[in-house]
Amino acid sequence: MRSCHGLAAGLLVLAGVAVGLADDRPLREARSANDGYLLEIEPGRPGRNGRPPRAVLRKRVAGRGAGTRVWENRLVNDVAPLRVFIRGDGKFVVTLDEYRRGGTRNALVIYGTRGELLRHFLLQDLLTAADWQHVDVRKQSLHWSDAAQGRFKDGFFELELEWGRTLRIDLKWLRVERPAGVEPACGAENLPAALLALLFEHVEGGGAEQVSEAAEPLEEVGALTPEEQEQAATIQEMLSGEDADSASLEEEPVPVLAADAEALEIGAEVPAEVSDEMSPEAEPELAVEEPAVAEVVEEELELAESLTPPGIDVDVPAPDARNPTDYVAWINELGQVDGPDATPLYDAAIDALIDWEGDAGLLRAALAGDPAALSDAQVTAWLAQNAAALAAFSEGSQLATRSWNFESDDGSLMSLRLPSLSPLRTLGRGSVIVGREAAADGQVVVAADHYLDTLAAGAHTGEGLTIIENLVGAAMQEPAADALLDLQAEHGDELDFDDLVEAAEVAYSPVRPAVETLQGERAFFMDTCQRLWVPDPNTGELSFDADRAAQFVDMVGDDNLAEGTDEMAARLSEIGYAETVAEANAVYDRMSAAFLAPYPQGDAELRVLEESVLRTSDANPLVRTLVPALSRYHLVHTRAEARRRAVLLTTRLNAYQQEHGSYPDSLAVFGDDSVVVDPFSDAPFVYRVVDGDFELYSVGGDGVADTAGQDPDSDGADVRYWPRAEKVVGE
Repeated sequence: MRSCHGLAAGLLVLAGVAVGLADDRPLREARSANDGYLLEIEPGRPGRNGRPPRAVLRKRVAGRGAGTRVWENRLVNDVAPLRVFIRGDGKFVVTLDEYRRGGTRNALVIYGTRGELLRHFLLQDLLTAADWQHVDVRKQSLHWSDAAQGRFKDGFFELELEWGRTLRIDLKWLRVERPAGVEPACGAENLPAALLALLFEHVEGGGAEQVSEAAEPLEEVGALTPEEQEQAATIQEMLSGEDADSASLEEEPVPVLAADAEALEIGAEVPAEVSDEMSPEAEPELAVEEPAVAEVVEEELELAESLTPPGIDVDVPAPDARNPTDYVAWINELGQVDGPDATPLYDAAIDALIDWEGDAGLLRAALAGDPAALSDAQVTAWLAQNAAALAAFSEGSQLATRSWNFESDDGSLMSLRLPSLSPLRTLGRGSVIVGREAAADGQVVVAADHYLDTLAAGAHTGEGLTIIENLVGAAMQEPAADALLDLQAEHGDELDFDDLVEAAEVAYSPVRPAVETLQGERAFFMDTCQRLWVPDPNTGELSFDADRAAQFVDMVGDDNLAEGTDEMAARLSEIGYAETVAEANAVYDRMSAAFLAPYPQGDAELRVLEESVLRTSDANPLVRTLVPALSRYHLVHTRAEARRRAVLLTTRLNAYQQEHGSYPDSLAVFGDDSVVVDPFSDAPFVYRVVDGDFELYSVGGDGVADTAGQDPDSDGADVRYWPRAEKVVGE
């Protein structure tokens, strides 16, 4: 089975160290003790089409989201370290151990100012003969540092071990300091058999001779090679002898070395199936309140660095009608990535795709696992024709990031040439159908891999900053999530749920948060706004350009808007550029706050905004035209996140039952992990054990647990995830 790892783990941050709670999810981020630096980790995927983990170190700046990037590089781990320590000036990062393997892998690793590997210590390098009695063996892992306290002090990294000894590593010379009287690193003859078996399990044959032979050079491991001595010499000047954890956070930001790997798509036509889901419905009457509009003068707008409220990781630059902001360049800068890139593989898959031309109902039935549809000659022939396309799709899904570089005919966001999303969704469906075929043949591991591929590809697609990308990514994930639940229900006795948990928690990543997607919409508005006002070449005074407005109306293709172009131009000329930007910004700020609030409050606020701003005749016509109504999107996005959490939680529950013989009495066994929380209620999912099985529900859009088992696509009803409902296929 595809060997992957977890969700953004709940973290314990103490003294500059982050640890994965209960060692059951890979570590995703860590902070320095002074909170000045943040290390983001993308866990690795060993095994089939594997890749190493990657990390990004960021310098945090107050009020500026995640901060500026210092470096990005691979980690030596197979999956992820268990603990991370970051020096207060960001010049050293120290990692401990390996996810689910403890000290058997990568016991202590030191990275430098550019993320380069400075030194890699084995556990045998660090511990003395007297230390081994304190090492705990648990399944396939060695635990030695779980309760150790780490710190950077006077040019050393110190690790105070639980049994009282302090391990000191000289950062100048990258070696373990051994006080007089302390025994050096021990050889194989000093190690208990259980420890040897784990430390040297990679030796073929596994016999005593091989273990002894492999362990012979242990006493020499601690010595520096000539290359390491040279590396050590180059970093001596970095050390001042001061405790760097007290370093000031008011220094100049570290230059960015690489752009963020984020995606953006503007103005794409919504596929019919997504458009239907987002169609407006009758809304209840709501009290109307006017938005608080910030008073913004043009000079202030020109000086603003970002329009995005603090705490949101997408910084939208301010528009400038006199010297227009290049939003296309901004988008493309976000689209640059280092390392393996999934986009060429997805492009190859799209180029090789032969589209489905048969009956749509037959394809839906196969997607749902209907045996007759899976064996239909049309379906099997179509899958055979697309074998190469699906192979490239699968390979792309294994990578951590995707890039993009959009082109625009006139330099505006509205004219971006967009990638095709519909073929990606078709490929996702094909991958799920191949998995359904494998499951029907009893090949459960193959089936799971295909479902995980589609979940990962959906996460890639849903990374974009626009509603359409977000929705298509979630739509790709939905049938794969259903298939993964069905696999657990129908083939639970054949699955290794522990492995499935590990794989699913990385593959089934969330699509981009709605509050960040909203910032892409904000950028679209600001780019359009700065192009509709032009400066007088003599005075510099801004005036509304009616001709550009007419071109804009033609591009939008709104007949009602076209009929009122003159009226719109007159009204916007009266309102002015600065106030239009301010009004739109105020609306986007309120929407951002609504997306960050618990669902019931956020939903109510979005509906009030729609009534008070977006559906009133006296509203700013540009705001009313370009700012989307998002209460429906809020529901669909939240439902997708509820499904993601519930699928991962179901997998954990089945893993728990496989290990303990019964399901837990409550979800409290999983602590405060986010997968336990229903995003519709901000409280745990409805869970109960019934006759040796369990039931799992979300309260749905109405926030009330009263209609369990209803249609999962219903706006208000509860959504049942387990036990699986009887399938209705071929509709």
